[in-house]
Amino acid sequence: MKPAYSDNSSFYRVLVQDNLNKPEGLALDPVDGFMFFSDNNPNGRITRASLDGRNATVIVYRGLVRVSSLTVDPDNDLLLWADTVRFTVEMCQYDGSQRRVVRRANLVSFAGLQFYQNVLHVVDPGNRFVRGLDMLSGVLVYDSYFTMGTPTTLAVYDTENVPSILDPCSSVQCGQICVNTPSGPVCLCYEGHDLAEDGRSCLERSLFYSKGFIISHENTFEMIEISSVNGIVKSSPQLKDPEAIIHSFVVNADKELIYYIDSKNNVLKELDIKTQQIQTLTAISNGKSLVLDWYRGILGWIDVESWEIIAFSLNSENMTTIYTGLPPLESMAVDPHDGKLFWISGMSPSTIMCGQWDGSSPKSLLTSAEVFSPRGLNFDVTNDRLYTLV
Repeated sequence: MKPAYSDNSSFYRVLVQDNLNKPEGLALDPVDGFMFFSDNNPNGRITRASLDGRNATVIVYRGLVRVSSLTVDPDNDLLLWADTVRFTVEMCQYDGSQRRVVRRANLVSFAGLQFYQNVLHVVDPGNRFVRGLDMLSGVLVYDSYFTMGTPTTLAVYDTENVPSILDPCSSVQCGQICVNTPSGPVCLCYEGHDLAEDGRSCLERSLFYSKGFIISHENTFEMIEISSVNGIVKSSPQLKDPEAIIHSFVVNADKELIYYIDSKNNVLKELDIKTQQIQTLTAISNGKSLVLDWYRGILGWIDVESWEIIAFSLNSENMTTIYTGLPPLESMAVDPHDGKLFWISGMSPSTIMCGQWDGSSPKSLLTSAEVFSPRGLNFDVTNDRLYTLV
């Protein structure tokens, strides 16, 4: 769930995620504090849970194939659903009892459902109808044919008949989210936050430890914490991007962000460690050796197709070619304090070069005569030192 009137995509809360295969239909009763949802793989089933995601109980599972849509009659505690494979509209009590078929229509797959003013309104996309059904008898009340387009779902819009309901959350000062449940209002927090001891405030958290080493493999990030006292290694939960192959990455620990090159899709991405939200920053060519200048908000990398050094501004979202026409490059590092770039130029012999984000003329720091076959670079910001692998 997320606030209805916020555009911030990080403001959301995962309510149910375990033991789900293909969730599809969803209906809410905010007065009684229930949610109902269908899961259609491998067999259809309907589950009832509190609006905070707890106390999930399967209430209907026999004789279901694909429940595509759900709705409720909150005044009578009735749940209604459409099974698009069985060609039925059915109903039961909130606890799954007194189940019966409202209407069966051969080869008619009903889709969206809404209960409104004692009529069950259903969508028949195959025949391009919206139909009204008497909920008790299943008798057709009205037909509305769409001459243009195919209806797929529907929602009630009524500005005149707005029910007057006392909001149970009005007496609870929740820091982020309040939902009503059968046992009363409950405070929840957005993903990346934990509920404080007062039961109302929310505290930021991270899946990772406060310090350690982040390791990538294929499409996964994982942190390991190594104790300097006893040498015990602990692993943290993993963060995955199932659509990616992680080639190179950097971390902004202050903002708890990971930037990485997805070599499968040739894009630059950002992963928020707290919310686990992933966004694509820009498309790139075949890149490697990603670096972060956190002081200036710049990401840099080597383009291995054109042998260029590319920069991307996190502030302006502009991409710029800093150096071009270079020999093959092996590795890159950055000094955020002075805005210096370091890279290994040439394969054999190799030279460690130094440049700037403004593209000013680079200079040679070390040649292959001074350091034998350097292969990797890393800049120590604390001690102002450049390290290389040989």
